[in-house]
Amino acid sequence: MTDHVDLLLDRVRIEQELPAPEVRRALRRAAGVTLDDIAEAAGVTRQAVARWENGTRRPRHDHLRVYSRILTGLSRAGVLEPA
Repeated sequence: MTDHVDLLLDRVRIEQELPAPEVRRALRRAAGVTLDDIAEAAGVTRQAVARWENGTRRPRHDHLRVYSRILTGLSRAGVLEPA
């Protein structure tokens, strides 16, 4: 039972920490990473990543974790200058 609660809380935390769609796009572009690159790493289609970036869809389940990890890595790499 505790495992399910932990998974739920982890998912909610990750969703809340996702940057705004325009920041997601800016991080990817600043790093020189394509939609196809993100899609391949996340195991989704290019169109799915495009929808995540334009805010019409949100990644779910394992895709959410992978996408969050990618964005966190790009952010930590300092590809964008702080605003």
